[in-house]
Amino acid sequence: MARVEEKAPATFTNTVNIQGAATLDSTATVGSTLGVVGAVTAAAGLTATTGGVTVTAGGLTVTAGRIKEGLETTDVDARSHTLTHGNISKGIVVHTSVTGGGTVTTDTASNIVGNLGLTANHQTVKCYYINDGDQVLTFAGGTGVTLSDAGQTLAENESAILLFQRTGATAIKLHIIGG
Repeated sequence: MARVEEKAPATFTNTVNIQGAATLDSTATVGSTLGVVGAVTAAAGLTATTGGVTVTAGGLTVTAGRIKEGLETTDVDARSHTLTHGNISKGIVVHTSVTGGGTVTTDTASNIVGNLGLTANHQTVKCYYINDGDQVLTFAGGTGVTLSDAGQTLAENESAILLFQRTGATAIKLHIIGG
């Protein structure tokens, strides 16, 4: 295998395979696939602009700093609410419950699986749900969504983490933590 050493930004339009460790001192752009057997050290960080980063074995270890998420807030001012895949994707729902207890019904499992990129069983996505109103909310699953704790409620001025776990191509189990 040939040795490639780049000191300035480098662009590769096809697959790049590295056997051993790789150190990036500048910018390397790979148009297709970067395969590394060994370690990758990036002095200025590692960025994925499309497609994300997939870890298929070994997990992800953060030894310094924090994992940061870019979350948006969905504001709901109603008695009841349909929690859509779009709301879940944004990450935070602030629900001002009014006029008696309400029901939060999830989107269908097919919509959640298909639109949130849950491609394999056991993959999960979380959403923070905040009830800043003065009424109790009850959760219900849309078609194909089951709750691990049926009848779970969210009291007034309380919050919960909603963990949506794919259990099949058209099935989700919703775990409600807190409330």
